[in-house]
Amino acid sequence: MEIAKIGLGKTSGLGHYSDRAIDWRTADLRTVLEWSPQIALARHWKIPFAPFVQSITACFLNPVDTIGPFALGNNNGGSSDALSVVSVVDQVVIHVDAPNYNSGNAMKGFLDWFWARQTGVQATLFVDGAPRFNIAPDFTPIDTLAAMMTEMWPSGWVLNFTQVPKMQFKTSFALPSNPTTFYVTFRMWQPVEISRLVAMTDSRALRILVDECVITKEEAECFCVY
Repeated sequence: MEIAKIGLGKTSGLGHYSDRAIDWRTADLRTVLEWSPQIALARHWKIPFAPFVQSITACFLNPVDTIGPFALGNNNGGSSDALSVVSVVDQVVIHVDAPNYNSGNAMKGFLDWFWARQTGVQATLFVDGAPRFNIAPDFTPIDTLAAMMTEMWPSGWVLNFTQVPKMQFKTSFALPSNPTTFYVTFRMWQPVEISRLVAMTDSRALRILVDECVITKEEAECFCVY
């Protein structure tokens, strides 16, 4: 397990595999199938994957406030538009930008690096859409939330096209300056040739795998989504 990198630009090792974890890139299709039928189908079709990066951005304009929830990719106006194709999250990076804090100080970068560890900002994290589920339903210190995600999550985190992560933020004590912006950036892996996988569902992926004789109908019927 990788030790967390502390401070600005903290990374979380969602995709850092151990001997016990499944690597969806190289594991046999039946093993990947149990994890995500859509990823197994993309592997079967020999579709390459490429990194895709989007952020949840939250800007505090007041010293004490509760803001959000904000959706992943809120650069398009904060809409709750879900991803168009199945995606695998394997890295999360948190960055804090406070341009007026320690302004003019030659040590600003150094001081901001330590301050980012104890900003007093807390956040919730949930996945909206279908299915909807909570990851951190209670407000949790954002550095603690990042540290938890630094622990290895086997095989990454699959998001279907019907889902979108959202976060709400609040201050537990007054911020020293405003504006202060938090960037929670998700690195995902998405199929490069998405035309065949746009709006794909797990049940449809299973039917295609059966039709193309990758698995049997009996095997597909073991999945509740079939």
